[in-house]
Amino acid sequence: TVLRTIIIVPMLITPIAVGITWRIMMMPDLGVLNYLLSLAGIPPQPWAGEKISAMASMVLVDVWQWTPFMFLIIFAGLSALPKSPFEAAAIDGASPVQTFFMVTLPMLKPVIVIASLLRIVDAIRTYDTVYIITRGGPDFATDLLSIYLARVNFRFFNLGYGAALSWLTLLIILAVVLIFVKYTGFMRMVNEKEAR
Repeated sequence: TVLRTIIIVPMLITPIAVGITWRIMMMPDLGVLNYLLSLAGIPPQPWAGEKISAMASMVLVDVWQWTPFMFLIIFAGLSALPKSPFEAAAIDGASPVQTFFMVTLPMLKPVIVIASLLRIVDAIRTYDTVYIITRGGPDFATDLLSIYLARVNFRFFNLGYGAALSWLTLLIILAVVLIFVKYTGFMRMVNEKEAR
């Protein structure tokens, strides 16, 4: 249980605190990451200072913070799987790899679909961490839709355009959800489960 607690700690930290912490860690001169690189003989990196490295750094921070969320959902799904299919696979002589791909993964598919869907929607609405670390820069390299919306609405006070963009964001999220549900066969999985 201690390991599980340690694993979920990044998810428990507020995004503002995560942004401030990672911004300090990525500082070119005083950052811990460049210090660790210098110990290994690697020159300092501009973590949030160049277009390509800035976006890669934001992905790294996002993955670090929200992987525990995915872990919790999938772990809960694994814990809820019935034992009888695994016993049947063992009796049939299935190897662990075959058991994983033929038994575990198909039974876990609805959980993976829901977890992925939640994560995609959450990634679309990401704002605070990226804004704290890069403010959408350098040269708009990490300018997410949510940051652009905030700039249009609150810096330029173009409220009509901002409202239209907000509705467009809602439609994009809805389209992503519908496409995801259709192509993963999620509704078919739900109907099959209810029929049992």
